[in-house]
Amino acid sequence: MAAPTLPLTALLETLQPRTPGWIWILGACFISALFWTFLVLFARYLWRRLHTEGAAPNGGPATRLGNSGVTGGAAIGELIVSQNQTMRYQVEIADSEPTLTAVLRDRVPSRELPKFVPAACGEVWSFVRSAGLRRPGRHVSVYLDAQGSVEVGVEVSEEFAASPRVHCSRLPAGRVAHTTHFGPYGRLSEAHAAIRTWCAEQGYRCTGISWELYGHWEESWNADSSKIRTDVFYLLDEKKG
Repeated sequence: MAAPTLPLTALLETLQPRTPGWIWILGACFISALFWTFLVLFARYLWRRLHTEGAAPNGGPATRLGNSGVTGGAAIGELIVSQNQTMRYQVEIADSEPTLTAVLRDRVPSRELPKFVPAACGEVWSFVRSAGLRRPGRHVSVYLDAQGSVEVGVEVSEEFAASPRVHCSRLPAGRVAHTTHFGPYGRLSEAHAAIRTWCAEQGYRCTGISWELYGHWEESWNADSSKIRTDVFYLLDEKKG
């Protein structure tokens, strides 16, 4: 008489020890934690890619002064401005090249610049990306006169067809007084004052045109705003005053 046979599943159950239910729950929680950790890390990676490539006024690959359209700089003066914390400015005379830019043009009261500049930089950066312009540089604000005429945007490496709002322009060319500001954007006025004071003391006449190039944002700047870099330039008259 043949021995009764067990179904395969029943046979496996008799050969393998039963796994307690809490182990299955723990394993499911572990796998879920791995999944959400990966998802969060991937989301942070995408966020950094987007904001590193350009966020007003923090975006644009950082370049040293020698690659920013300014050449021949030589340190010839230093001015210290104090306000709560010592701000040290070294002023240079250099030559500015007419670097191509993509900009918004407008007339903006000085009190509205803290809102206008970041918004304009963001709008121009979106245009640059949608237009497929290669190797965009740093964000820039150019102050053209005392009436509030400004150009705000980003350095570009090639000419392009303008849109109704974004124009192809160039940074001013010629002799400039330059300094580098390390610190919050709210204290940039000190860098401007330092250049104007130094120029007056040294007999240089400013044309009334100035601009700021905002350094590419770095992660460490979130914790230490004293590292934020902005280069400030003043176009000079050919003749000393």
